[in-house]
Amino acid sequence: GADVNESAPATAGPTSKPKPVSWAALLKPANGTSGSSASKGGSTNSSRANGHPDTFYDDYNSGKQPTYKSLEDALESWKLAFNAPPVQPRGLVNTGNMCFMNVVLQALLYCAPFYNLLWGVKASVAFSFKATTPLIEALIQYVHEFKHDRTPLSQTLTDLADPFVPENVYEALRKKNVFQTLRGQQEDAQEFMSYLVDGINEEMSTILCAHRLSASLVSGEVVSPGASDSSSWLEVGHHNKAMHIRDSSVAVTKTPITRIFGGSLQSTLDVPCAISGGSAFGSKGKAPPSSNREAFQWLALDVSSDNVETIEDAFDEFVAPETIEGYMNVLGESVTATKQILLERVPPVL
Repeated sequence: GADVNESAPATAGPTSKPKPVSWAALLKPANGTSGSSASKGGSTNSSRANGHPDTFYDDYNSGKQPTYKSLEDALESWKLAFNAPPVQPRGLVNTGNMCFMNVVLQALLYCAPFYNLLWGVKASVAFSFKATTPLIEALIQYVHEFKHDRTPLSQTLTDLADPFVPENVYEALRKKNVFQTLRGQQEDAQEFMSYLVDGINEEMSTILCAHRLSASLVSGEVVSPGASDSSSWLEVGHHNKAMHIRDSSVAVTKTPITRIFGGSLQSTLDVPCAISGGSAFGSKGKAPPSSNREAFQWLALDVSSDNVETIEDAFDEFVAPETIEGYMNVLGESVTATKQILLERVPPVL
């Protein structure tokens, strides 16, 4: 959706609001208006407020919606799906230079797995009143501001809801340690998206680690968080060539966020090594190459090269072998090594 520029900041909402007793109460407007703006025609306290159907994406056609005892259970049971219902466009008000934030929030709204995740939590988990998930709760309130249903999307601007300020998201971000900059001082959309998504992932990782540790203690399988940040082994690949593999991605806690945006890279280093006395390699040979697997959520592609005209070209440059002159091998010799980074697992959303 398009952003709407306004020179003056939006009028602040009510300063106080009764403590909510459920998600419905949390999303209920205070004094007739929402925390960020008033929707056309107002809103109600029902589960169909703002046009939301009673059921969620995964059982959109069957009318069935699972319920969970806790947020932990919902996150553990979450499944990746791209069949989100259509979302009615709605503008976000740019106060000052907040457009870089708003464009990220709009893009995430139309990322089906991400939208499904937030609305699924809202639809299937009772409100917890915990201060440990302010970003998740703020973003659930944000997606609640948009209509979604089975009817065709509106084709006229007159049928769209009024633009609003996603103040709940801004406020939650200001309270997080990962985002302490004041409004208007952070102007990079990708960096803001990284702060936002990493902040949500941190909240999920914290509660899932505690949940999994508790479950392991109950089952008798004691797991010490952080006991090992990687694993390594010797792997035999093509043409019976051995390779030392180190997998640092195992230290990453699996969450719905890592399952949506997470992938893995494999970085391989091939170093020549002189072998004295001769061997099966001859007088000159190579030690087994080493490979490191790392998790990632963002890829920085170099577009400055004259060879790069498309995204595909940038990816070709990214995975091209790199020659490293003067690399010191295990024998202290200066050799020419080769390094190559490959995409081992591509994220569902990149």
